Amino acid sequence: MISGRPGRLNAPAYNAEVFAFLQNLHAICDSVPYVLNILLNRVPIEHTDVGWKPSLLKKHDPRGEDKNIFPKKREITNGEIEARQEFYEKLLEFSKDEIFAQLKGLVNRTKHKHLVPIFYDDGLISFDKYSYMSFFRGTEILDKSVPKNSDSTCENVEEFMRKCHNDLWPKLCSLYAAIAIEKERLNSIKP
Repeated sequence: MISGRPGRLNAPAYNAEVFAFLQNLHAICDSVPYVLNILLNRVPIEHTDVGWKPSLLKKHDPRGEDKNIFPKKREITNGEIEARQEFYEKLLEFSKDEIFAQLKGLVNRTKHKHLVPIFYDDGLISFDKYSYMSFFRGTEILDKSVPKNSDSTCENVEEFMRKCHNDLWPKLCSLYAAIAIEKERLNSIKP
């Protein structure tokens, strides 16, 4: 909700609300690798190699070399491999999500460098030019907006927040549900 009197925008309050929403959503998304680590006991909790890194996906790839998630001295069934593959694909899909990459870019820019300005022009509320890195595309920097003085418009703030809420949030909830199912499945495997 936009703060201020009816018909007037309180820009500082609105900017704070936008970035508070985005920072909190980013924190929940970034907690996934830590939750996985705690629930599945992959590496010590204090370990610094926990995060959205290729090593996270490698640890959960059923075709990979890291098979120690299954109990030793026991054959792995096809059903277990299929279940693990489903979980891996869900994790991979979320890690490659374009909205998640944009969210990381905006929040990390705000956290580590400066606030990305929000412009108010003729009823359009848009982010200033910002860039983000899509992690699984290497080091390619993707520019998600255009300069303010361009004929094109910058990314609309409300549309981006709507995409975060309507698209990214359900994917995140689904991923957390898959983590719970994976934990239950692994608990049911007996050596």
